[in-house]
Amino acid sequence: MQKQYAIMDGDDVKTNTIYNSLLSQIYKACNEYLRFFSMHAYLSQGFGVGYLDALICVQEQR
Repeated sequence: MQKQYAIMDGDDVKTNTIYNSLLSQIYKACNEYLRFFSMHAYLSQGFGVGYLDALICVQEQR
């Protein structure tokens, strides 16, 4: 499953690239515990979109 994930809050390209790279690693692993801790890590850093993306990923895997 190849997808392009992007932040929709207008962050700069460099931030988006790093963020997308991290997200892609999470989706590749797609492990319940990894997703759980990753979502909380993103929330603690203010990455609300990452939380929503992770929830979407969980739904797509089922």
